[in-house]
Amino acid sequence: MTDSINATLKSAVEKLKSYISANSGKKSQTDYFRILDGLEQYAIGDERAVEEILSAYYQEITGAIPFQCAPNHWNTVKGRAILMLLDVLDCSEPKRIYFYNKRIYTGSFLPQLVSYEEWQREIGICKSTILNKVSRICGFLAFLETKDVVQAEQVSVEHVLSYLHSKESASSHYKRSISYAIKSFLTSPCSSS
Repeated sequence: MTDSINATLKSAVEKLKSYISANSGKKSQTDYFRILDGLEQYAIGDERAVEEILSAYYQEITGAIPFQCAPNHWNTVKGRAILMLLDVLDCSEPKRIYFYNKRIYTGSFLPQLVSYEEWQREIGICKSTILNKVSRICGFLAFLETKDVVQAEQVSVEHVLSYLHSKESASSHYKRSISYAIKSFLTSPCSSS
């Protein structure tokens, strides 16, 4: 354990602070800097990958699943600072509005998820469809891990139904699209690799 912060993360935070200074009002600067300073304190000595640190910190400060919409306005503001930082890490300019479909999944199903994305590209599925499916699948995979399910062979119909039930405020169309994405993933040649 060290008393320093990951160099990549430190550099990205500094770039984002410069961007915020040049493009945001004083109150926004204060709010975002407070969040970024907190992230730097949080990350001291943390040897996990940058994406894992950001996922954990996002969840801690917003009370939301990493990179999904926070439960209230203030938590959304706090989360936006982290979403902007993800853009900086991707060498993109931070956005003015986020639609909360960005997700970094770091759980035990990651190898299968990466294989699934590659397989979808190989069979000619368009990029936006793949992104939508993966976003829906990631939510399900995060749900599975809260139920101590860490292998595709452990997934049951009850897990799928329980996850869909947890989305009770979602439209029936959205629930169907979630179930289709889950089925696509679980029946793919990648799910058991």
